[in-house]
Amino acid sequence: TRSSASNIADIVNFEPGFMDAQLIIGPVHEDELRHVLSHAEANEVPVVTPLADIEALRSPVLFQLQAEESHRFDKVMDLFDGTYEVVTIYATSNDWDYATEIASKVGDLPRRGLNYVFDRESFFYERGADGSNGEEVIMEELMRTATKKLFVVVASDETDVDRILTTLSSTKASIAGRGLSYGNYTVIGNRKWLNMKNIDRQSFFKNNVLFVVPYHAKRNDETIRCFDGRYIEAYGTLPSMFAYRGYDAAMIFCRKMFSGIDPNISEEYFCPLTTPYRFGFEDGIFGEVVILAHHAENGGLFFQCG
Repeated sequence: TRSSASNIADIVNFEPGFMDAQLIIGPVHEDELRHVLSHAEANEVPVVTPLADIEALRSPVLFQLQAEESHRFDKVMDLFDGTYEVVTIYATSNDWDYATEIASKVGDLPRRGLNYVFDRESFFYERGADGSNGEEVIMEELMRTATKKLFVVVASDETDVDRILTTLSSTKASIAGRGLSYGNYTVIGNRKWLNMKNIDRQSFFKNNVLFVVPYHAKRNDETIRCFDGRYIEAYGTLPSMFAYRGYDAAMIFCRKMFSGIDPNISEEYFCPLTTPYRFGFEDGIFGEVVILAHHAENGGLFFQCG
């Protein structure tokens, strides 16, 4: 389509194969989908979007493989059930979109804010309502309390994130090394960390870091290894996450062409590679409802949604 409305119009209006299609996969972006939906609705042809997170479009023939935003944290909502002390750690530069996303899950639960400052070593301070530094917080004293803790690190600078995680793990090791007890804790990680090259991946394991990601392929899983080998043989490169998702879309819905798609699809589970899917009709669209599984890989827990 080349993301071109005129190209899509030519396909919809003049491409014989499209006119007779019983299934449409794509286009990729939501603003392109509107050009095919009127045809699809008139002809009762299912339209599958493998990548887009649909925000505005609604149609009974539209299927979304991306997990719905409202369901992405379903698997980890026990972290926000009040049994954890929520501690949000800020730095000079912060990811405010991520902070807002997590705050919506925390809701009205009490939470504690800390400011992180590095001045030849790491310091933490109580965060005031205006974002200012309050009294210094000794991390060992905080971690030695028995209450389970959920650390939410909203710092956006790679060096700050690495230093914060290192401080948490080294403090825990120091406490344990002296035979003292500490409260268990989890760090809910920003999935942007996975693209940061200079963070020690072992710190994910040491701090029980948990990521919620749209799609996760465990590279050492036998199914994925087989798929990767065949993909490399065919295309000379490792598949991307988009390649896995495209394969899933084809395997689920092309197979469905033989049996037909009916409302009972919401009662079925699909697992073409390693990510399971279940679809539910919500708010005018068949959205992928989160079925999550976790994998420990490179020292982190990945909860795959979608």
